[in-house]
Order: sequence, then C-alpha cells, then structure tokens
Amino acid sequence: MTEEFGTVLPLFSTPIFFPKETFEVSESLLQFIQSIELNDGNLRKRQSIDSYILDREELSELKQFLEKQLNVYVQDVLKFKDNEFYITQSWVSVLLPGEDHYAHWHQNSLVSGVFYVCGDDNPIVFRTIHGDPPFGRSWYFKSSEYNLWNSGSWSFDNTKNTVILFPSTTEHYVGEHIGMGHRMSIAFNSFVKGSVGDVNTKTELIFR
Repeated sequence: MTEEFGTVLPLFSTPIFFPKETFEVSESLLQFIQSIELNDGNLRKRQSIDSYILDREELSELKQFLEKQLNVYVQDVLKFKDNEFYITQSWVSVLLPGEDHYAHWHQNSLVSGVFYVCGDDNPIVFRTIHGDPPFGRSWYFKSSEYNLWNSGSWSFDNTKNTVILFPSTTEHYVGEHIGMGHRMSIAFNSFVKGSVGDVNTKTELIFR
C-alpha cells in the first residue's frame, strides 16, 4: 500500500477475499432457501438443521459458483498451485431483530465463507486474538483515525448476492441486529483434495 510519505506493506496480513463475481438469487430460489427448517435459536445461533444444505439439488448452481470462488481464492490469490478445495459443511444462518452471533472461528476447515442471501444491513466483524496492532496486547495508543495498521477489528457490509472468503481460523462475529427484518446468509467450510507438503522434506500428506 503506497502512501504519500512512503510505502506500507501488509506483512503477515489475513487475506479476506471479496470476489468480483456475484450470484443472483432468483425469487423462487429465495423462497426455497427461506423454507429450509431452522433450529429454535436457543443456543444463540438460529441455523438450519441440515448442515449440508449446498448438497441439495436446488442449490447446485450456487454451490458451483461458491466452489469456483473458493478455488480462485486458493489458486489465484494464495497461489497454492497443486490443490483443489471443496465445500464440506454448509448451513443457513438467520438473525432476527435483537439477535447477534457471538465471536467464533471454524474448526476442521481451511477456508470458510459467507454468502449473503437477503436482509437488512448488519456487518460481519473480523478481529485478531492478538490485540490491536502493531504492538498487540502489550500497549494501547489513542489513534487520530482507525485504519488497517492500528485496528484489531474491522467490519464489512453484508451485500446481497456476494460472498466473502477467509481463513477458517479468523475470529469473526455479527453484532446485535438492529434492523426491522431478518438477516439471512449461507455459511460454509472447506477442505482440500490432493497432496500437500513435500515428499522430500517428509511433510507430504495425501487427501483423497
């Protein structure tokens, strides 16, 4: 990143990816997604009972779109050359007015994603577990403005028909939903096919 006073490099940054391509949810597809049965939300998570919803035939085109973007992230952004990633679990997530989704990350997954189906604005927030950069939890300084170099959290709007991709270990949450309607998204996890590591350094793993 080039500033007027010099160049700042995002060393060891977390790659949050916003694909240019979008997927238009038709009215009939929206009605289908809205008809998927949810749990009662008593665990502060109002989610679909089915944890593999993208395996449903009605959502096959959406799954193809999401897996395409997943592999753009892996191959074109991260430059992992030998591997194909695929979606594992997937579920509908809904927030009603007054509800929130507590801070968490996704285990047993490499890259996670959120596709925004519909609903009122309520940003997703990512935060570091290490405290505000650049000095972590050890020091606190007042800032004249918040930017990517001094902030331990950052929010991104939930724009309909778009997907956001991120390393599954990245902590994230959604604050209290203050809109009048619901906020609906489809979240998913992923894993890898093929060989990772290197046979010569004795780090190779083969996933079939």
